[in-house]
Order: sequence, then C-alpha cells, then structure tokens
Amino acid sequence: MENIIVTGGAGFIAKSLIEHLETTGRNVWSLSRSKATERTFQVDITNAEELTNSINLSKIETIIHVAAHIPQPENKLDLESCQSANFNGTLNLLEFARKKGVQKFIYISSLSMFDNCNYDVIDENTVPSPNTDYSISKLSAEYLCRYYQHTYNMEVTILRLGTIYGLGMNSTRLINYFVEQCINNETFAVYKANTQINISYLKDVLNVVEALISAESGIYHFANESFSKRQLVLAIKKVVNSQSIIEFDTDQDSQLKKFTMSKVEAIINKNSKPFYSFEDGIKEYIKEKFN
Repeated sequence: MENIIVTGGAGFIAKSLIEHLETTGRNVWSLSRSKATERTFQVDITNAEELTNSINLSKIETIIHVAAHIPQPENKLDLESCQSANFNGTLNLLEFARKKGVQKFIYISSLSMFDNCNYDVIDENTVPSPNTDYSISKLSAEYLCRYYQHTYNMEVTILRLGTIYGLGMNSTRLINYFVEQCINNETFAVYKANTQINISYLKDVLNVVEALISAESGIYHFANESFSKRQLVLAIKKVVNSQSIIEFDTDQDSQLKKFTMSKVEAIINKNSKPFYSFEDGIKEYIKEKFN
C-alpha cells in the first residue's frame, strides 16, 4: 500500500489533508515538531540529521510538503524565520527524498508571490514578483524544487494556492474574523480595502492535492475566486444577512488580477463535484462551525 508523508502535521491544512487521504486507502504519515504519535514522526525539518534519523519507513512513494512559517501579519518583516523554515526545511526534505528514492515531491506554495505583478492575467508561466519576506522565501524554495527536479530527475510538483479557508482554520485568520463580525452584527472597519485576496476553499484544495499525486509534474495554480477586501467582506455580509455597519477606507475597487486554472481543471475528474463558489463555501463553513 502506498506510503505518503505530509509535513506540518499539526497544522490546519495538513490535518485535513491527512484525514482526506486516509479515506482513499493510502498509508499516511505526518511530520510534526510538536509530538510523536502512532502515525506522526516528531521532527524539526530544519534539522537535516534529525530528519534522516527519525523516519524509519523503508519505502516512501510521495512527500507532500505543507509545513511553512507564515508571519503574522503575513507582510511582517521576518526573513530569517521564513528562510529557515521555508527554504532550509524544504532543502532538507528534498535531500531526504533524493536519498530515499521518493517517487514524488509535492510542494505547497503561494499565489502571494504575484502580489507585486502588474499583469491582468497570470498563469503558471508568469514570472513572480514577491514583495514580502514570506513570499520571497516561498519562491526561493520553489527554485530549490526545480533544481532537484532538473539535476536529479526527481518528480516534483508545485501547487500555488490563495488564502485557504475552511473548517479548522485559526480563529485569528482574516476570513474567520470577518465572518464572526458579520454574524454578530458588529460595527467594524476594513483597512486597505483595495488589497486583492485570492481565495482557496479547503475542500477543493484537498481534492486538487489528491489529484496531483497521480498527475503530471509541474506548476499548478488554484484559487476559487479573487476579491478585493471590500468585495470579500460585502460578500460575507450578504451570505449571513448581516446588519453590520462596515467602514472602508475606500469605496473604489482596483483592477483585480485573474489567475488561470486550466492546468488544475484538466486533472480534476469532470464527473466530480465542481469547485465551490465563495458563497457556497462560506455557507458550508458557517454551517459546519456555528450550527
């Protein structure tokens, strides 16, 4: 039976991914710094020796690298921590995968590296222009992935995602905050309302990652929809029928970048449920969390 390792096992995305993949009959193991369990290896991926000595599986088919250091807020200056976790950790995992003969390495990256791009339409061939410590570290880790693919003929896939929301996300995350404010009919302010946010719904992300295990290697983009902060909050307010009074620092929306997703759409089973709209995703999230 196929052995899969998922990094960042204690995190929101990884925990959901592990549960999802286990329902498909795969043997799923996780790496976590917090504690060891029957299916979890306690490992600090920034420590190459610890990584090598802690994992005793004889054969590993796939590594899905989800673990990442994300500053709070995401644009906070925190380059040393970002590079240590996101670059050095990825390097150690790639080297571990090479030595172990791992068949496939899937790296979960971020669409935030295009925040500074001036293109109206962005696809997988568009040159990134990162402008935060986090997005710089994610792009530098991508180059490591490509290096190992070309130098050692490893099968490497990169999945760039937007802001992920869904059941289990941290209560301090932006979308959860807006949902709770609107449900409670609070008065609140939204700053930098023109900022673009690319949204990826957790349940769709899980299906995409599963499909990538057997798909052709390469770079893939996935975001259900893109909004300005203002549009995002107003969409949430509409879904929950909120009476909140919301103050925006601007009423004008800037031109949004569009991400093409033809590569991801091509690998998803056409008979499966289509991707969620933001409205449907928020309704489902609220039902699962608050009802």
